[in-house]
Amino acid sequence: VDLEPEGTVTDYKTSEIYEQKGADKKARESFQLDLYSLAFAEQFGSLPIYAQLTFLGSGLTGKMIPDEKRLQKTKEKMQEAEQGIRKGSFEANPSYANCHFCEYQEICPDAVPT
Repeated sequence: VDLEPEGTVTDYKTSEIYEQKGADKKARESFQLDLYSLAFAEQFGSLPIYAQLTFLGSGLTGKMIPDEKRLQKTKEKMQEAEQGIRKGSFEANPSYANCHFCEYQEICPDAVPT
């Protein structure tokens, strides 16, 4: 991750994205970029101009523009996660996407078959 004082946040991905539309979609949906944008705001005192994902395989870059509303939702998600951790609440979130890459899928009683 690069946090540039002139107003950009860049994260690098190795996933295979070969269309600009897909790169932009991934950037708009990236919780990581939201977290990094929040860190940028804390470090530099203002929101980044934009945040981007650079896909190393294709060289494509997807961008999103963070705003206060988006970062407020990010803070709320972080608080929910913190509350769950403090309560010891670690329920499974089974779905094909989650279970497909999970290291515990073979022993998890909630796993979705992949």
